[in-house]
Amino acid sequence: MTTETTTTTDPAEEPAASHGHDAIHMPPNSWIPIGLAVTLTMVLTGFYITPAVWIIGLVLTIALLVGWYRAARREFEDLPD
Repeated sequence: MTTETTTTTDPAEEPAASHGHDAIHMPPNSWIPIGLAVTLTMVLTGFYITPAVWIIGLVLTIALLVGWYRAARREFEDLPD
């Protein structure tokens, strides 16, 4: 009678190097999400206060979204293949 030993590995226990990556990628800290919360609040309250607050909030929101997109693209391009 022969006994066969089979080992099963849990995918969660596999080292990160098995997937071709040496480290976990963490994005850098950013104030953009907080700025977006503030500017979107300006846009929404600008409907009740005055159109100037709405327009300023809208322009700043668009500028922050463009900046966030550009930062994400730059970060993506710097990642190793």
